Parts: sequence; structure tokens; C-alpha cells
Amino acid sequence: MKLVPLHREEDQEDWQLSYGDMVTLLLTFFVVMLAMSQVNMGALEEIGASMRRAIKGGEPKPRYSLSELVEDVRRMIEEERLQGQVDVGITPQGVAINLKGAILFDLGSAELRPQAVPLLAKLAGKLKALPYRISVEGHTDDLPIHTRRFPSNWELSAARAARVVRFFVQQGIPKGRLQAVGFADTKPRVPNTSPENRAKNRRVVIRSLTI
Repeated sequence: MKLVPLHREEDQEDWQLSYGDMVTLLLTFFVVMLAMSQVNMGALEEIGASMRRAIKGGEPKPRYSLSELVEDVRRMIEEERLQGQVDVGITPQGVAINLKGAILFDLGSAELRPQAVPLLAKLAGKLKALPYRISVEGHTDDLPIHTRRFPSNWELSAARAARVVRFFVQQGIPKGRLQAVGFADTKPRVPNTSPENRAKNRRVVIRSLTI
């Protein structure tokens, strides 16, 4: 005797409904992930400002925005003809200004070159107008250094970052907003496979951190 299953049509409809719900949820998930992956400077800045206001009890919104900082630095690069020496970009944490080491320091040195002073002074004036924390990173290439002052690239990169931080303090940026970090050759922009690439990796990165 052949058995006929009961409620076959209802079971099929339930299965199709559940499958449709799952597809809808997955589509919604991917749309949200795509939206989160796009760096929105205005939203990022507002989130950071809101967090600080909540912690500090009503910190006013800055008059000078990160978007204006980026545009001002790009304008300065063009006016000073610093293309290839300085670049600025937006990151999930805020804004990053990359300066080639040669524009700031002589090879193997942590003393600012005379031509670096007006450039850093202009950057300090722009960064001072924002309430955000500032992280200064020192980076080197992979060529080893072994001197009395700098036993390795760790000391050299940290000393360069600290020198820029000290200059910013002299320019009136509060010490509590600044930090200096040395990364040696651990975070190259490009592979250390040629003199040109090594020159790109010898750099200082100034970050305005919103979060």
C-alpha cells in the first residue's frame, strides 16, 4: 500500500518562505557591510566628536574640520611643489600625512633640516586648530644602522618621531594630545628592493586621530 504524505504543499510553502527570509537577511547583511566599508569623513568625524563630548561632558564641535585639513594640506603640497615628497589621505582612524624622510632629516640623523622647519610649522598650525589626538610615527628602510646614538633602526625611528613631537610642542600644540612612535622597518610602504623604494619607506607619518 502506497503512503501519501500529508500537507506536502504546506511544507513546501514553509520551506520557500524560510529560504526567502534567509536570502533577504543575507542581502541586508552585505548591504550594511558595504556601507560600513566606505570611509565617510563627515560621519567618522561626527562619531569621534560625539564620543569625546560624551566622555568630557559637552566638548564643542570643532570649527575646523578634517575635510578642510585634507584640502589645506593638498593645497599646500601643490603651492610648495611637494608632490612626491608629501601626501595626505583619509584612513578609518582619521587623516594621515606622509612625509618622506629626506625632506625632514639627513640620512642617519634625527635633527631637523632647516627647510623642514617652515613646512612643519604650517602643519602644526593646521593640526592645532583641531581637538584630535596626534600620533607621529617614525619609519626607516631595512638597511641596518649601528652608531653610538642609534644602535638600530628602532632608536632612529623613535628619535625622529620624538623630534617632530617636540617641535609641535614648541609650536603650541598641547603635550597631552601628542604621542611619538617608532616602527623601524616593520611597516614599509613598498618592498625594500631598490634605492627608490627605500627612500619611500624612510618617512614620518603624522596622524590626526578621531577615534
